[in-house]
Amino acid sequence: MDGSEVMHRLWNRDLAAVLNFRNILKNLRRQAEEDLQEGRRLRQRLTRIQRR
Repeated sequence: MDGSEVMHRLWNRDLAAVLNFRNILKNLRRQAEEDLQEGRRLRQRLTRIQRR
């Protein structure tokens, strides 16, 4: 294994780590947005029930 192959493998490993981290962050953001929407729906239902 020469020096360029080592650097190529290191770069690929770093790129894979960054892409995995990016995917984790996107999923966390999506889940937070869904939870926020669900919270809004729940508050609307509770408000309707309280008004009856």
